[in-house]
Amino acid sequence: MTVPNLLAAINLAYERGDALLCIRLYAAADWYLRIERRWHDATTVGEAVLMNASDAQDETATAWLRLRIGIALAEMGRLESSETHLVAALDTYRRLGDHAGQMAVLGNFAAYAAPAGRHDVAFAMVAEALSIARLPGDSIAAAKVLNSRAITHHQLHRPAQALKDLQESLRYARSGHNGQLVATLVRNLGFTYLVLEDHLNAEARLREATVMFQELGDTFRHAESLHGTARALYGQGRLAEARHSAARGDAVLDNAPGELAEHQRRRLESSPLRYDESTAIDGTARA
Repeated sequence: MTVPNLLAAINLAYERGDALLCIRLYAAADWYLRIERRWHDATTVGEAVLMNASDAQDETATAWLRLRIGIALAEMGRLESSETHLVAALDTYRRLGDHAGQMAVLGNFAAYAAPAGRHDVAFAMVAEALSIARLPGDSIAAAKVLNSRAITHHQLHRPAQALKDLQESLRYARSGHNGQLVATLVRNLGFTYLVLEDHLNAEARLREATVMFQELGDTFRHAESLHGTARALYGQGRLAEARHSAARGDAVLDNAPGELAEHQRRRLESSPLRYDESTAIDGTARA
């Protein structure tokens, strides 16, 4: 089902007053909108669905909806509005004793608080999420929380601390058998090694990430990892190999469908891993 069809279905459910069906359909639409980074659409539709969410009499679904709206607003830079939704979602999850929901909110809250300079808030959120994650032995949740803390360390120019968190995070993720998360963390390790100017380890991790993302069919991350590998090669003085790796990354996107390829090229332009011989990598950028 395409996004226009999903949005039409949401509208029909909304007109019929079926609040729970609206939320369920929004969950499907949100997945596509997030991939396409259509944050304005995600926010507009989500807030319309939220207006009647109480009729669904499902507090967990409503809390999830507020979490997704909060994320979309934060991605648009509307942090104050985002916080309203995130706090409301967190309060509900706490009251319901929903550990997974609490960790999802806390992790996202931390990820957006850090770039806004609210590092104390970010670390407090991560500490609470990590204490929850370690209670039931949820390795995937713990991995995600540690990754969030690594992001905060990067914001504070602490790549060595970020490296330790990412290494521990990867150990948790591997035990949880989540291929996409493992690949993402391997990529993040490569980014951190680049910031530390450890170009040999950066190359190894980014080559590993390249293979993993290719196997997963993640076109953008595949191309981005090739660009990151190019940065690692350039740092070793291997200019021809670096340019070849970056060209391979561009070719990956060239083979993607038209609109998707253009969208992913724009994403690559803002990625800190994008190959650039004239600028050093930005260690505070959100990798």
